[in-house]
Amino acid sequence: MKLLIVDDEVHIREGIRDGIDWNTLGFEEVVVAENGIEALELFHQIKPELVITDIRMPGMDGLELSERIRKASKITQIILLSGYSEFEYARSALTIGIHYYELKPVKLRHLIQLVKSIKNEIKAEQEQQQEVIHYRKLKLWKMLEQEDYQNLNFLGKELFELFGFDPKGIFVLSTFAAEEKHTVLRLEEVMKETGSPMIFAVQMETNGDTKLILQPKFHGNALQETYQFLHEVRNKVRQQCGISLSAGLSSTGKLSQFKQLVEESATALASRIIKGNGIYTYQKKNIDEHRHVLIRKEKELRDSISMLHFTPVQEIIYEEFSRLSEEAGLTLDKVRNMTLDLVNILIRSLQGLHYIDALEMQSFKHFQTMNEYMDWVLKLYQSKLEDLKTVQNVKHSPIIIKAVQYIKKNYKESLTIERLADVLAITPNYFSHLFKKETGVPFNEYLNRLRVEEAKKLLSSTDLMAYEIPERVGFQNYKYFLSVFKKYSGQSPTDYRKQYSCIEL
Repeated sequence: MKLLIVDDEVHIREGIRDGIDWNTLGFEEVVVAENGIEALELFHQIKPELVITDIRMPGMDGLELSERIRKASKITQIILLSGYSEFEYARSALTIGIHYYELKPVKLRHLIQLVKSIKNEIKAEQEQQQEVIHYRKLKLWKMLEQEDYQNLNFLGKELFELFGFDPKGIFVLSTFAAEEKHTVLRLEEVMKETGSPMIFAVQMETNGDTKLILQPKFHGNALQETYQFLHEVRNKVRQQCGISLSAGLSSTGKLSQFKQLVEESATALASRIIKGNGIYTYQKKNIDEHRHVLIRKEKELRDSISMLHFTPVQEIIYEEFSRLSEEAGLTLDKVRNMTLDLVNILIRSLQGLHYIDALEMQSFKHFQTMNEYMDWVLKLYQSKLEDLKTVQNVKHSPIIIKAVQYIKKNYKESLTIERLADVLAITPNYFSHLFKKETGVPFNEYLNRLRVEEAKKLLSSTDLMAYEIPERVGFQNYKYFLSVFKKYSGQSPTDYRKQYSCIEL
């Protein structure tokens, strides 16, 4: 925390500064000013949480200073110093929201007690403000994820107030691949460490992708600066975790073009399927006729995937490649583009089924014939459908399949047998009996094992403190988390992190 002391009498301001161990009270920075004008300038520079100021000073008195500070910050608390003759004068400060004053001559013991009390209030206010900011950020990202761009003025205002973006400036959007979701949790910290002149906001979306909004602080080649920034971030993540991230980068645009930029970044990311891992910028291309045909087939493909039926999938893919082969001016680029479309449909379908697994696809840029591309994409679809069958365990009844899907999607929340039974429209006793019969373990054990596995991922791929992780995976009690984690992993979270973490702590 930071403290600003204001008094025109040097022995008073320095006496308060030097007579109290402010570091012990939690103030890392203590600054003094001899009048209100100097103090206001310092306030805007250091943004202190607490200001102690005299009332009567030349140039700008303490009340005017307090009023200006209060307009600029609702969180900063102010203590007014006043003599007995100024007491009634000081009471007028209540009208501008100042509730603390100390009579002169200042007794340091009294001042310390007052500061301790105020510090607790500041902390409570900050926590409340953080909750409000967290809610506003969630609302903002939800608008962006749902492509709700109707109220651009509100969107611009929130981007400015929450992250510091210039609503009238140039934006660049980036999408990081979903399969690296456990590594991209570290992205924001690495980006801050990089110290590049870039304003940014990071958010992992419900489909597993990670969206970045970026804006260079200085005028220049915005796209080139952004590319260099992400390239440096990608190299750091690779050095620290040994994992090569992939990202798509949109062109530059205004706030009104946000939806287009989001689509461009996702399209650019898809290039990794052909070229391998890397950072790819959006390249504007003419839309081939086959894309319109394929879009009409997407619903059939997605329906077949959701039902785990490979035969109709195979027929659609054969049909598309056959139609493409009859087109005039057929090129290998057109074949690659259609293959890419088919892969993107598969990715979106798997994400819709809450199956966000790494596709682990080899680069196919060396393929030279249409048959090679067709065989490759058919094997990919078949492999993923078989994986999905294994995950969902088709031996289970539809009720338990739905229950397992719901648990995997909502394990971070407070899940109970009663809640699952309500979702499935059956009685709790019947659900409990059926779940254990078909999975071989009681509901609570299944849930705890899943949460422990998710905790392991966070321990090995993030630098979150151990006590922060339980709540992230659904445990409400830290001691209970320690007990369950050791039961299913054979070691404590700390020992597990030492053995498996890819992050230097």
